Amino acid sequence: MNSDTCPVSESGQRIGKKSRMSSKRNNKDAIYKAVENSGLIEDGQHIVLGLSGGSDSVCLFNVLKEMAEEKEIRIYPVHVNHMIRGEAADKDQTYVENLCRQNKMECEVVKFDCEKMAKELGITTEEAGRRKRYKTFSEFAERIAKDKSIDKNNILIATAHNEDDRVETILFRILRGTGIDGLSGINAVREAKAGFSIIRPLLEVKKSEINKYCEERSLNPCKDNTNEQTIYARNRIRLELLPYLKEYNPNIEEALLRLGLSAGEDSKLLTECSGTTYEIHLAGENSVEIIFDDELKTSAAPLYRRAIARGFAKLGLEDDITFAHFELMDNVMKSSNPSASANLPRGYKFSRRYDKLILSKPVESGIKPPLLRKETVTMESYHDSDYEKGMFAAFDAGLLKGVYGENFSDKVEIRTRKPGDFLNQSNGRKKLQNLFVDEKVPKVMRDNIFFVAIGSEVLFIPNEKGVLNNARYGSKYSLSANTKNAFVVEIFSSL
Repeated sequence: MNSDTCPVSESGQRIGKKSRMSSKRNNKDAIYKAVENSGLIEDGQHIVLGLSGGSDSVCLFNVLKEMAEEKEIRIYPVHVNHMIRGEAADKDQTYVENLCRQNKMECEVVKFDCEKMAKELGITTEEAGRRKRYKTFSEFAERIAKDKSIDKNNILIATAHNEDDRVETILFRILRGTGIDGLSGINAVREAKAGFSIIRPLLEVKKSEINKYCEERSLNPCKDNTNEQTIYARNRIRLELLPYLKEYNPNIEEALLRLGLSAGEDSKLLTECSGTTYEIHLAGENSVEIIFDDELKTSAAPLYRRAIARGFAKLGLEDDITFAHFELMDNVMKSSNPSASANLPRGYKFSRRYDKLILSKPVESGIKPPLLRKETVTMESYHDSDYEKGMFAAFDAGLLKGVYGENFSDKVEIRTRKPGDFLNQSNGRKKLQNLFVDEKVPKVMRDNIFFVAIGSEVLFIPNEKGVLNNARYGSKYSLSANTKNAFVVEIFSSL
């Protein structure tokens, strides 16, 4: 058999008949236990699984399939064909489609020209493939949430990264140059830009154990011969650098994993602390700008840099900020020039506007959104505050947390309408489109009305003279005698 082929016939020949019996065993195997003990998967969740057809993803597919019988989880396999390896890539796709068909699952398949995308964006094919995969996973998860009316918190995106991948990532980042955050390697869970959690249930499992798992169950996964070629940086690390480093430290993998664990603990603490820094110095935000007060610069550099990174991530710039960029932003913060600025990748900008520090994204000409201020306060503080009538709203923070999670505030934004938007009223849920029709809002103005929303749920539509004479508030999270903390949103004009 060719090393770059998959053992699947066009007619859909059975694969891994033994695997169907594994769920009937009384004793769970080590990998099943590792996934179960990771605590990443709970009963009733919907899991979008990246299924390439390689040993890692096929192993995870099989484990999740067995787990589905116990935890009543739903699996949605997604295969991305990068069109790099020609006929071999098509065979991978056929293998995955047949595997899913045999297990009575639908398979979402996306084909794209990875090399063309890489050339257009000026990035490596590895990076282009990574971006497209995660974009595809998130878009499919969005579709599931909308079509099946599933809460985003119950949808996960699972990838099959393993312990060896974690080691290679740490070493790759050391060579490229990284800070504490990068040294932590691959995290077991992180949040995608669309708001879904990405999980890596096999992160504590070695590649050799995965290969053994597939072999014992005759799963016969696809083999990609480019993994044995030194044409990619990661392959050179795995095939050349790691064996060389073992001459100096036979346990180099364990040493790098310990380094990653230690760095991860420090990174987590700094990230949590920087969240407080972010909230304290946040002066306002909208869909194109995030504004901090000038006192942000008095915080420790590891804290204010993470606060700034968090702000740019919310605006869409997440992976391209380097240490050199932070040095440029440091200079802007220290500058006596009231309009100093620094250009960042992809048209983003960090600038000073007198006593304010502005994070901005490139925008097309049009109406500039107002700023949004968010804060969680005690009920006593709320009653003592003075907010502009019709331009603020207050909700029960505990109720919002119960529906949207601990970090619900990060998901609250000010924007214009999108398909599927709705407002919870005392008499039930109402589509925003229907509300605008009932209120006789002119069609030409509907796309220019800004409001506060979390996901597709509208929380607050402010007063709009001549359009909406009365503000509208979502009733699901109203304040009550049992409210401990109020989540307040306030809209005000741009600086």
